[in-house]
Amino acid sequence: MHKKPIQAVPTPANQNGFAVRAFREKDGRSLQWLADAAQVSAPHMRNIENENRNASPEHLNLIAKALDVPVSALRRNSGSRVGA
Repeated sequence: MHKKPIQAVPTPANQNGFAVRAFREKDGRSLQWLADAAQVSAPHMRNIENENRNASPEHLNLIAKALDVPVSALRRNSGSRVGA
């Protein structure tokens, strides 16, 4: 008997990657600059901004500090996507 692999069910991001991008672009900063400040790779930061991944709590704090915004500004309030 073959067992089917368990597939993870995607859950909505509790972080607002679109807000991360908006704050970064508002300040005219590059994705690489923010990735360096958050101590993650540029592809990882791109995944955070595109809401394919959440940042770890440590990295989220570094992102907020680099962008000079409170962590709460980078969290989703209603569970819905921005612009949806």
